[in-house]
Amino acid sequence: MIKKVLMSITLLVFASTNLTGNYTLNCLAANDYKLTDSPYRGSYSGPYTVEAGIFGEQTGRFTLSRDADGKVAGKAENHTTGRRADMSGSVNEDGDIKLLLEWSDATYTVKGTVTKTKSGHLKGTLNQYSGKEVIATITMDLSPR
Repeated sequence: MIKKVLMSITLLVFASTNLTGNYTLNCLAANDYKLTDSPYRGSYSGPYTVEAGIFGEQTGRFTLSRDADGKVAGKAENHTTGRRADMSGSVNEDGDIKLLLEWSDATYTVKGTVTKTKSGHLKGTLNQYSGKEVIATITMDLSPR
């Protein structure tokens, strides 16, 4: 009787391990894939242009990185004024971007949509806000670094 019970337990443990082992591994692999599969993940740098707004036409350079969680960090360098800003924010899986530009004397929110081109560039048109008011339109074309 004890042999039958021990054999049943051994058989049950063996079956449970084999039936659920691959499932657990596949689930872990699927979760890992979701974290690293964003088309926007990476580092980019390139020109931007302020096309319309209260500041007049301006040009500059954005340098930014987007991590697996969607967080963005970087710098903005305005060639027209010679000023620099810190940049932070996010880009989601649909390309919706929201940035905070922190200049030495002012902070602005920038929102819009970006796409990733076949050549790997991050392109988009963004609105710069002061409070709820749009004060500028920015276009950018950033190449991968």
